[in-house]
Amino acid sequence: MSAITILPASGDLSPAPTKRFRRTFSGRRDTPEALARQAKVTLLAFRAHETREDAVAFLNVEHADLGGRPIDIGARDDAGYAAVEAILLPAAPGAR
Repeated sequence: MSAITILPASGDLSPAPTKRFRRTFSGRRDTPEALARQAKVTLLAFRAHETREDAVAFLNVEHADLGGRPIDIGARDDAGYAAVEAILLPAAPGAR
């Protein structure tokens, strides 16, 4: 009895290319300090706004007084965090 060999329709016997499980990250990674500032700005925004949707909208929409999105400005450096904090603190009950 002989074995049956199944060949691809094209007749190509080379192995199929393999896919990698995940791609290598090539973007910019934030520093731990920037991530901490971003978390503090986010928490402050959630305290200052009545709904989650309002807080997320505030963080992600360009703010004229800041010259950018509060989430980006607040995470950039300490001065940016202070600028966002100055806008949010008056509206945040018990934030300090």
